[in-house]
Formats: sequence, structure tokens, C-alpha cells
Amino acid sequence: MKITPIEAIREEFESIDKSILILLHQRMELSIKMSLLKKQNSLPALDLNQWNKQSKNRLLENEKFGINPDFIQSVFNLIHEESIRIQNQEINK
Repeated sequence: MKITPIEAIREEFESIDKSILILLHQRMELSIKMSLLKKQNSLPALDLNQWNKQSKNRLLENEKFGINPDFIQSVFNLIHEESIRIQNQEINK
């Protein structure tokens, strides 16, 4: 049976979405490692200066791709919120 162009694109979506999940998992694992270092050094989970710097860098990097900056900001805000949640959880153990 021949795959239609729509089905082929849907398969690509599936593959990319799986890659996104893998990358998100890796990022959250780094959040745990970061929380351990912050706990050892009595640092808070949230470093606003660092977050502002990273946020600006993501938007600058996105200029190469031309994705809606509001969307990019929203995605990275969600990722960051989850990272901070995980860090706080680990720091408070």
C-alpha cells in the first residue's frame, strides 16, 4: 500500500515529536543535576539574572529560524517553569 503525502508528513511529525520528548527528558535530567549543585552551594532554584540572559539568547537564536517569538517565549517559559519546579522539589528533599 502506497503512503500518501499526508501520511508521510504525519510520520515525520511523529518522529520529530518523539525527538522533542527525548530532548525534554534530557533537559529535565539536567534540572535534577543542577538542583543537586544548587543544594550543595545553598543557592535558590531560580536565578532571575541567568533566566533573563537565557531568555534573550533563545529569542536571538530564534531569529535564524523565524518562528513566532511569542510562541518561542511561551514554550521556553513552560520549560523553565517545569525546570524550576523540579529543582525546588529536589532541593527540598
